[in-house]
Amino acid sequence: MKINIIGAGPVGCYLAYLLADKFEVEVYEEHSEIGKPVQCAGIITNSINSVIQIPPEVILNKIKNFEISYKDQKLKIKLRNPDIIIDRTKFDTFFYNKAKERGVKFSLGKRINDLAELKGIIIGADGPNSIVSKAIGNKTTSWMGIQTKIKLPDSQIKASLDYGKFGWTIPEGNGTCRVGIMDEKENAKQTFKKFTKGKQNSLQAGLIPKYNPKNKLCKNNLYIVGDAAGMVKATTGGGIIPGLKAAKVLANCLIKRKKYKRKLRKVRKELKTQLIARKVLDHLNDEEIKKLFKLFRKEKNKKILEEIDRDNLKKIAIKLLLRNPTLITYAPKIYK
Repeated sequence: MKINIIGAGPVGCYLAYLLADKFEVEVYEEHSEIGKPVQCAGIITNSINSVIQIPPEVILNKIKNFEISYKDQKLKIKLRNPDIIIDRTKFDTFFYNKAKERGVKFSLGKRINDLAELKGIIIGADGPNSIVSKAIGNKTTSWMGIQTKIKLPDSQIKASLDYGKFGWTIPEGNGTCRVGIMDEKENAKQTFKKFTKGKQNSLQAGLIPKYNPKNKLCKNNLYIVGDAAGMVKATTGGGIIPGLKAAKVLANCLIKRKKYKRKLRKVRKELKTQLIARKVLDHLNDEEIKKLFKLFRKEKNKKILEEIDRDNLKKIAIKLLLRNPTLITYAPKIYK
């Protein structure tokens, strides 16, 4: 049986690599060059090592110091395991080369406009505007992410809650930082301008899909994974690790003929937790945010944030709730 994967990003290529020993696999990519254009902040947590070991040459920096701010409030934490700043083009190329070595066929510069031209199983790893997701019957919505590079002598990752959903400063090293924001599409350009104070170099921008737990993941011979399935953390907009985890699940399901949605339960629960956290954050007032900062600055809570990375938000939430039962008072925000 032939498997057709639309999209040669890291998730599509990783899935192709995992399936190549059991199926004939071909990957279609509308762009002619792997890893370009770059539409990613390029930061991942240490949880990547639970999925795959990435080579040193794709890593630009590793940082443990993390600062979260809102107006006059600051929370400084030191991560037990550093966040990893990647060269996104080299990162994508790493997965592409692994798939090529397994014999996967690639059709670069090939845009699929009609799924009827493909025979066999069709998997959409084709981003927020996935043609496969639409064919399954899903309706998708997205935020916008915009980023630039600015010369800044920073040695810590910064997340500011004052701008849109949040703004970030990510040190690449050598005095250069990636500076960007995530916000609703209609507000993103103005938010970005305010956050960067007009300082802009080359711009990188892209849609960040909103996770919808009600969307279907498969129908007949159609499947979706990664950004095409909205598998993005609603708190931070990061989708690399959830997408790679889902690719591993889907590959196993296709090889062993298991139910994809059922086996994806763990990934879906984490994404649902991230979505709940986003809903709460979006409905907090100034006083409530200040109270949270005060709570998280307590040593017992700060330690949880330092020891468990944000790709395991469900685990963080459970531990925080057990130690701080008053957090349950924020639950009504979920339903607003």
